[in-house]
Amino acid sequence: MCRFKCFGIKTTINASVMILVFLITYILIKFFLPKATKQNYSSVEYFIGGLFGSVLIIASILLHEIAHIYTAKYLNLVTPHEYNQLHQNKTKYT
Repeated sequence: MCRFKCFGIKTTINASVMILVFLITYILIKFFLPKATKQNYSSVEYFIGGLFGSVLIIASILLHEIAHIYTAKYLNLVTPHEYNQLHQNKTKYT
């Protein structure tokens, strides 16, 4: 598990993301890039392109989910993290 702050929001990424990166990289290398480029590049160049593409896809998903959190905060909605904190506090004192 990897925990970090992204735009001031606590973020956790688990090991399944690495599996997803591997699968997306494989699909890009095997099926998409050879047909899209119409040139014969080396395996290393396809690997770099596939890895770069998969990292961009994962980063765009992360930014999309962070946008949901900012929208919820803008609309004064309770985020799942805040809900869990409120629920834990209630069970401690009741």
